[in-house]
Parts: sequence; C-alpha cells; structure tokens
Amino acid sequence: GTECNDSRLVNKDGHISVIGDPTEAALKVSAAKSGRPGTANRIAVIPFDSEKMFMATLDDMPDGRRFIHFKGAPEQVLEHCSSMNLGESEVPLQTDEILDAAHGMAKDALRVLGMVSKEVGKEVEEISVDDMTGFCFYGLQGMMDPPRKEAITAVEQCRQAGIRTVMITGDHLATAEAIARNMG
Repeated sequence: GTECNDSRLVNKDGHISVIGDPTEAALKVSAAKSGRPGTANRIAVIPFDSEKMFMATLDDMPDGRRFIHFKGAPEQVLEHCSSMNLGESEVPLQTDEILDAAHGMAKDALRVLGMVSKEVGKEVEEISVDDMTGFCFYGLQGMMDPPRKEAITAVEQCRQAGIRTVMITGDHLATAEAIARNMG
C-alpha cells in the first residue's frame, strides 16, 4: 500500500503532513506507523481507474529486486492472483476465505483494499494491464471514513423535507449499506 501510492508524507519543522488522496494518505500513514515507509524507486505506473478498480506500480526495491505492486478492490486484485503469502511461504490462493474477510470488513463500514505483488526481472521497464497475472496476495487493509456530522444533519433535513436521498459511491455495497445505516 505504501509503494503503490501517489501520496507523500512531508516533514516540515518536525510536523508531519500528508499530501494526496485521503485513502492513499491513510495507507502511507499506516505503513509509516508500522515502520515500513515507502523506499522503492518507481519505474512505471498504471494509475487508478474507477472502471478497473486498481492501481499498479513497477518499483525497484532497495535490495536490488524489481516488483509490480498492485492494489485495489479485493474482488479485482484476486482475479490476478495465483498464490497468497503466509509469512515466509507462498501457498495456494484461498479466494473464498479472503472475500469473506473483505465482506466482513465492508459490513463494518470499512473501505477495503487488497494488496498484491510479484517479483519481475530487471528487463521489465514498463507495465500494462496484460502484465497483471501471477500475483501473490499479501493482505487486506480496511479504513474507516466516518460520515461528518454535518452530512448526517443534511441527510436528515432532506428526509424531513420529503427529499429522497441517493448515495453514489465506488465502495463495496456492504460498505455503502453500513455507512447509510450509520447516517440513519
């Protein structure tokens, strides 16, 4: 999540601020808090696209290896995986269990992303959608984006005025339903 990311942490006079998309910023902050700040040198990128529902980067790592890092909607990234990481080993992909976990997180109103990667040779200098095969699944990350109080108030005022409110979102249906419940 920290390598396949366009946000940045900026330290100015001892104060850390984040520049970029709030979802990516949350991933960057989470990685920094866990002691894993981004250290890769980006070679190429497939930017996030709301139709594809993923982003991918080609990165040189400090240890000299090259990886494609790939993040997005769990349902999307799992289609491109052939294995999953369990600590020090790769095992066969357990798609149903991963999707069940992602659905459970979404029902708790979390925005859920899947994180996958694969090592590639140094001769790889560009990436395309055609390269998105044979990945190893590394995990899910859920982020809470609670509705602001003024949004809850505005929806209630609309309801009282007889205005039908409609939610448009790119989030998982279970996430949208949980947020709607939280907003009344």
